[in-house]
Amino acid sequence: MYPIKKDLLKINPYTRPGRKLRGVKGIVCHWTANENEGADDVAHRRYFGGNAISAHSYASAHYFVDQDSILQIVPDDELAYHVGAMSYHTRALGSYPNEWTIGVETCVNVKGAGFKKALDQSAQLCAKLLKDHGLTVASLYRHYDVTGKDCPRYFVNNSSAKAYGLGDSASKAWQDFKALVASYMEPKKEAKPVKKPAAKKQKFVEVIYKTPIDVRDKADFDAPAVETVKKGEVFTVAATVKSKQGQTMLKLKSGKYITAHKTYVRVFEK
Repeated sequence: MYPIKKDLLKINPYTRPGRKLRGVKGIVCHWTANENEGADDVAHRRYFGGNAISAHSYASAHYFVDQDSILQIVPDDELAYHVGAMSYHTRALGSYPNEWTIGVETCVNVKGAGFKKALDQSAQLCAKLLKDHGLTVASLYRHYDVTGKDCPRYFVNNSSAKAYGLGDSASKAWQDFKALVASYMEPKKEAKPVKKPAAKKQKFVEVIYKTPIDVRDKADFDAPAVETVKKGEVFTVAATVKSKQGQTMLKLKSGKYITAHKTYVRVFEK
């Protein structure tokens, strides 16, 4: 998730009244409904810090999320005018939900990959807020769920869902978003370190007999010796094999063969 930038509004009667929340019972998702180029999080902060106040418009939200940043303009523990109405569709958020909720606005001034990125960042922010306030995804609401307003419209209206690339069903798009939020609330599973197999010990043979012993190019004691080796010489063992006579021989890394009899050689590992 992008780092959360803060540019808090000055306390004023219309967009940041400075009243403390009575608690946090839910996180409410909104859309900015402004597709104009440049209508990003900073532009909305500028609006709620200026024109909205001049117009005496009781409106704001706590967070604005766009395709490349998250901006907080009202503290989590203060009221923002984001979900007020004459009547409400739920009693779970008290008689005046603005006193019990945090509002998250997703900017829609970009489409395609930009909008999908903004929506993903909103999901991550919602997950963080739910966890911070000890809530579950059951406490995640659309503005529509609280007041009946078609907001966020792509989670309410099927044609809008399709226009924003979220499929043919707004209801399914909302369920998918909630599932994404839930996935971000799950603790990250750290990859278990892959145990490397223990290094296989290499087998060696050391000549211990006082006089040179024969080395052959076949596992056959009757085959002529191709060389002799002296006491103290050490060779890497490739395999233990049976000679033509049925006795044990050692195949060396060189491909040649030597007796395995303990009278003549000592086999060891390291």
